[in-house]
Amino acid sequence: YVGSLGWANYKTGQFEHALSDLLRAERLMKRDGNLGPEVLDHLAQTYFRLGHRDKAIECIRRAMEPAPK
Repeated sequence: YVGSLGWANYKTGQFEHALSDLLRAERLMKRDGNLGPEVLDHLAQTYFRLGHRDKAIECIRRAMEPAPK
C-alpha cells in the first residue's frame, strides 16, 4: 500500500511526499524480495519531476534489468 500512497501523492503533485513513500516502498519490497519494475518506474518519474535526472535514469535502468531467477 505504501507504493500506492506514493503514486497517489505523485498524481496530486505532492512530489516530495511521493518520493518519501516510494523510497519506503522500495526498501520494503527489496527486503521481501518483491521489488518489481512498477515501483522503480514510479520512482523514476518522481525523481524526474523533482529535477533529479541522473537518479531517474538509474531507476529506469534498474527497472529494465531482467528479474533474478
